[in-house]
Amino acid sequence: MPTSAAPAVPLAPIPTIDLGPYFVEEGVVIGGPPTEAQKATAAAIDECCTEHGFAHVKNFGLTRAMEARVFAACAELFGLPDDTKTRELTMISPKTNTGYSPFAYETLNRSRPPDLKEAFNVRNPALHPPDGYFSACPDAFRREALALWDVFALAARRYSL
Repeated sequence: MPTSAAPAVPLAPIPTIDLGPYFVEEGVVIGGPPTEAQKATAAAIDECCTEHGFAHVKNFGLTRAMEARVFAACAELFGLPDDTKTRELTMISPKTNTGYSPFAYETLNRSRPPDLKEAFNVRNPALHPPDGYFSACPDAFRREALALWDVFALAARRYSL
């Protein structure tokens, strides 16, 4: 007996926010009045936050070259044998939420099966020195994870202007 599929739910559009105007050393970035482009970006952020709640953000300082280095460093870390990762990497700490979380180790919703992912959680290095929890990570992973943190931190500061 054929089954009928549920009707497709239309996908809500996710707006794109271009942070590029906040990465030019002018306007509010240097303490002056906002440029027209910064005003337009601020209006787009306001509309996005009040109407959608989600955004695709572009031009926030992550270069294609850095993206490639980050993916390569992650592939190196997560490509290690599972027994090496669980034996040598600092396991995730519930107290600090930093370190390595093996595949299917975490469960966001306790009434559901484990999350099908593995992760290495990093926190603000200025507040949580990374020396301990990066100890057995490949050098490239530590370097790129901390560099990526800096990009995201700057983007967050510029987003909040």
